[in-house]
Amino acid sequence: MVKLSTLSQSAMQESTNEEATAGAAEDFPVICDTCLGPNPYVRMIKIPLGKECPITGRPFTVFKFKPGNEARYKSAVISKEAALMKNVCQVCLFDLDYQLPIGVVEQLGGGEAAAAGGESGALAIPQSDANREFFVEQKFRNEAEQLKLGTGGPMKNNPALLKMSRANNPYYRRNKAKLCTFWLTMRCERVLNQQCPYRPCNGDFDFPELSMEASKKLAGWIEEEGVAKVMVRNDEEMKEMREQLGGAIRGNVDQQIKNRYHGVNDALASKIIKGVGEEKLEPLTPPDDETITTLFVGGVPEEVSEQDLKDAMYIHGEIASVRIIREKKCAFVTFSDRQGAEKAAQELAHKLVVKGFYLKLMWGRPRAPRADPMLPSHMQGAAAAAFAPRVMQLPPGAPGAPMMPPPGMMPPLGMMPPGMMPPPGMAAPRYYPSMNPQAMGTRRPGAEQPPPRNEE
Repeated sequence: MVKLSTLSQSAMQESTNEEATAGAAEDFPVICDTCLGPNPYVRMIKIPLGKECPITGRPFTVFKFKPGNEARYKSAVISKEAALMKNVCQVCLFDLDYQLPIGVVEQLGGGEAAAAGGESGALAIPQSDANREFFVEQKFRNEAEQLKLGTGGPMKNNPALLKMSRANNPYYRRNKAKLCTFWLTMRCERVLNQQCPYRPCNGDFDFPELSMEASKKLAGWIEEEGVAKVMVRNDEEMKEMREQLGGAIRGNVDQQIKNRYHGVNDALASKIIKGVGEEKLEPLTPPDDETITTLFVGGVPEEVSEQDLKDAMYIHGEIASVRIIREKKCAFVTFSDRQGAEKAAQELAHKLVVKGFYLKLMWGRPRAPRADPMLPSHMQGAAAAAFAPRVMQLPPGAPGAPMMPPPGMMPPLGMMPPGMMPPPGMAAPRYYPSMNPQAMGTRRPGAEQPPPRNEE
């Protein structure tokens, strides 16, 4: 029997711990919330060493799952090492913090490509097997601790990326079933038997690949004419839509994965960046009313408190109050003076970030006058003054003027006749209109009276 030394036992124990940790890590893939779907309980199929990673060239464990009843089956397309090296999802290859293509994050957020001074964020992975293995292993060990899920690094508070981010509102339309390529080529035979599992043959007439207007128009055609008739439709408008739908699913899959991962020749990233370049951010114009010192903050999540908003704005001026309305996800920040409100609006317009959340900033509006419940809707506000009863003050002694009792003959307040004025400091009694002699019903003193009716 050979007795192992203490050093050998320690080395074996460390090796066993590393193997257990590696095995446990393989049980948890790196997947974003959008790909996982709205259901918190997802059943996955685990296939050990089921595929070769197109980025690293190493075999990896494949996880296959269905994120919802109306979604398609999805699976990991790159290894976990490759996903952690760029903090992306193994399924959609979107950045885990911002839910945007990695090309957008690296170009607008000053990522790895900007630090190197290059035009793209492609990793210079060696081509030979030995060098590639060494490069991937060293890269993974150096950055595994820094690229943990949800950390975000130095780009976490980038306003431009947070404004476009879908991290707080997952875009589940990405999980829909794939398009039927046979339907696009006008030769799907399973659509007549309703056995095709792809769109639109399966009854799902939503087309995220098209614009909102084109998607609604195509869905209307299918609902009116049917899927089979629209499939064989060959007019110019349908040809253009078919071309747009087909362009979203063309090309080599492995090459598209590499382009999306490295941010090179990515059509989606180029489209997003082009839209950002065309967008013009207008400054917040202060209102003409100098009494307005309140700023409106929209999109306030549950994680942001009143103290957080005060800490983000107090540097621009003294804050009088902060009020958050959780039901509407908004807040009102009131400054003590107009100068502080204008400075905060100028400095924080289109770049207010609190706790990693992009918030919308606008000037507040003056409060509208409260409605009188006794008046109809068309008489509220300014119209109420026009319909208000006018009181005419008559001089003493004039016909219809209230009578003043002589001194020493003041009757009790409850027995005071209608029309008699109470002494100063005493409240006047209230009478019904029929008891007021000044009103005289609908007749006014001095007005022409209608002629008497002939009863004969």
